[in-house]
Amino acid sequence: MMNSTAVEAGGMDDVTVETEMTEVQSPVERAEAGDAAGASLPHPDEIRASVNPRGNGNKFCSRKGSATLMVFTLAMILVIVLSVIIGVTVSNREEESSYRASSQSHVQDYVTDLGISTRDQFIDDKSPQFLATQWLAVYDEMNLKVPEIGTNPDTDDEAYQFVLRYVMVVLYYATGGENWKYQFNFLSAKSTCAWNGVLLSSQGGFISFGLVCNQQKRAFAVYLDAMDLTGELPFELAALDTVTALDFNFNEELSGDLTRAICSMPDLESLSVGYNKISGNIPGCINALQNLRLLFLPNTQMRGPLPNMDRMVSLERVFLDDNRFEGDITTTFDNMPELRFLFLEDNAFTGSIDSSFLASNEKLIQVDISDNRLDGEIPVHLMEFGGFQLLDLHGNALVGPMPDEFPEAPNMLFLALHDNDIEGTINPSITNLTMLFHLDLSNNTIEGDIIPELGTMRNLTYLYLGQNDFNAGQLPDSFADLTKMEEFSVKSTDRAGDLPDFIGTWKELVLLDLDDNDFGGNIPSSWGDLSNLEFLLLNDNLLIGEVPDTFEKLVKLRAAFLEGNGLEGDLAHMCKLAAFNELEGDLDGTEVLVADCDGGDITCSCCVCCDPDDPNDGNKKCNDHELITNLNPQWDLSIQEFGMTSAMRRDLSIELTFLSNATSMNGRKPAYQRPRRSAFFCINVNNVDPLVLG
Repeated sequence: MMNSTAVEAGGMDDVTVETEMTEVQSPVERAEAGDAAGASLPHPDEIRASVNPRGNGNKFCSRKGSATLMVFTLAMILVIVLSVIIGVTVSNREEESSYRASSQSHVQDYVTDLGISTRDQFIDDKSPQFLATQWLAVYDEMNLKVPEIGTNPDTDDEAYQFVLRYVMVVLYYATGGENWKYQFNFLSAKSTCAWNGVLLSSQGGFISFGLVCNQQKRAFAVYLDAMDLTGELPFELAALDTVTALDFNFNEELSGDLTRAICSMPDLESLSVGYNKISGNIPGCINALQNLRLLFLPNTQMRGPLPNMDRMVSLERVFLDDNRFEGDITTTFDNMPELRFLFLEDNAFTGSIDSSFLASNEKLIQVDISDNRLDGEIPVHLMEFGGFQLLDLHGNALVGPMPDEFPEAPNMLFLALHDNDIEGTINPSITNLTMLFHLDLSNNTIEGDIIPELGTMRNLTYLYLGQNDFNAGQLPDSFADLTKMEEFSVKSTDRAGDLPDFIGTWKELVLLDLDDNDFGGNIPSSWGDLSNLEFLLLNDNLLIGEVPDTFEKLVKLRAAFLEGNGLEGDLAHMCKLAAFNELEGDLDGTEVLVADCDGGDITCSCCVCCDPDDPNDGNKKCNDHELITNLNPQWDLSIQEFGMTSAMRRDLSIELTFLSNATSMNGRKPAYQRPRRSAFFCINVNNVDPLVLG
C-alpha cells in the first residue's frame, strides 16, 4: 500500500515522500501497528534534515532514501510490537502451566484431606488417582472449582459434585475405561450425573447403565455390568455413601479383592459383583450393611469362610455359588427373616444338616446347597414353608432314609437329591408335591419298588431314578400318563420286560436313558414318532431284532447307544439322519452312533463299532461311560441362560420363567437375569439425558 506525503519547507521546492507499508495479519496487530505508525510520523524539520543533512541549501531530494528510512522505522516498530505480543503469550502459557500444576496439586490436597485417596497414590504418574487429578485440573472442560481445604461435601453441593466427579474418573482409569464396551458419556464435559445411558434388552425394555443420580444429584447407583471392565475396583468408591446399588457383573477380567469400600455405603441394597476374577475373602465389615437385600457374588475366585452376617437382617437373595468358600454354614443365615433365595452350590461348605437348618427362614422359596461337603439328613421341613419351590442337595454326603412323610407342598417344583448316600424307600406321600416337575433321586442306595404313584404326578418333566437298588421289575403302566416328560432315566435299576410302547406317546421327550437293565424283545416302532428325541441310551440290555425303519423319522437324534444287545440288521436308515450322515465310525462333537458292528450282526457305515464278544472291550470304544464323558452330553447341560456358562440341568434345570420371581427387584432386574452384552444394542447412548431415580 502506497502512502504519499507532501512536505513543504521554507523556500524549498515541494517534496513528496512515498512509503510502502506491510499489510497487518490480525485486527489486534493491525490496530497496534496503526497506532505505532501514527505516533512516529516524521516532523517536516526531520525530513528536511534528512534531505539536506549538511544544511547547505542544496535542493537535492532523494525519494528512494526517504522511503527506505520510513520502511526501516515501521519495521522496527512492528518487531517491537510482535515481541511484546509473543512475550505476553509465552508468559500467559507459563502462568497457565503453573496454574494447572497448582490446580492439580490443590485437587490432590483436597481429596487427601478428605481421606478419599492417600498421598502415596499420586507418586506414580500412571496411577488412576494421578490421572484423575490431572484430568480434572487440565482436561476437564467443565472446569469445576477445586473446593477449599476443609469444605465438607456432605453439606456443600459444589464440593460434593467435585468429589463425585473425581471418584468416577478414578473408577474409569482404574478399570480400563478407554476400553469399555460403551463410554456412557464418561470423561465428557457433561455433568457427572449425566455419565450414563440406556441399552435396549433383547427381551424388551430399557436398562440403565453408568452412574445414576437421585433427584438431589447424589449418587444413587452404579451399573457397569458386562462392559469389559478390567483392573480392580478402587477404594475411592467409599466416598459414594448414598449409593443403593452397585453392579459390576460379567466383567471377566475384573480382579483384586472385593473392595472394602462397600462397607462405607450404609444405604446399599444391591451388591452384584459376579462372574469375574475377584479374589480374597468377603470383608468382615459387610455385616454393617443392614439394608442390603441382594448379595450376588457367583463365579468368582473368592475363598475362605463366610464372615459373621448376623446383622444383615434385610437380605432376601444370596448368590455365592461357584466359588471356593468353606466352613460350617448351618447357622450362618439364621438371623435373616427376609431370606427368600439361597444359592451356595459348588463350594466347600461343611456342616451337618438337621431339622434346625434354616428353620427360622420361613420366607424361603429356593435353596441350592449342592456340590458341597455337607452331611446329615434331608431338610424336608423346608417344604412346609408356604411358598417353597426348589431344594437342590445333590453332590453332598447326606445319609439316612428318604422322608417317611412328605408334607403338602403345592408350590414345590424342583427336588434334586442325587449323588448322596440316601437309603430307604420312596414314600407314596411324595405325591403331595403336586406341582413337582423335576425329581432326581439317582445315584443313591434307595430300595423298594419304583412306585406307581409317581405316574400320577403329571407335571413331571424331568425324572431321574437311575443307579439305585430298586427291586427288579417293569416300569409301572401308570407312567403312560407322564406325557410332559422330556428327560427320563432309569439307568441301572434292574428294569425288565418289554420296552414300553407308551413311551412313544411322550411327544416332548428329548432324553431316554434305559442303559444297563434287562429289557428284552424288540424296539417298538412307535418310538419313531418321538420327533424331539435327541439322546437315546438302550445299551447293555437284552434287545433283539432290527432297529425299526421308523427311526428314520428321528430327525433331531444326535446320540444313540445301541451296543451290548442282540440287535441285527443294517442301520443305513439311521446313517441317513442329519447328525450321522457324515460320520465315519468316529465321535464328532456331540454326535455319535454306537452299535455292535464289530463282529456282531449289525451293519453300519457311520457307527462307532463294538465287539460283543470282547467283554473287556480292549479298544475302549464301547465304554459308554467314557464316551458319554467325552461327549459332554447336552442332556446334562442347560441352555446358556442369563449369560452364565452352561450348568448341569440335573443340578439346576430352572426355566427362565421359573427364576423370574427370584430376579425382579424394585422394577429393575439384576444382571443375573439379563442377557449377555451381545443381546444388547446401544440406542443414542451419547444423547441420553440423565436418568433420575427418586
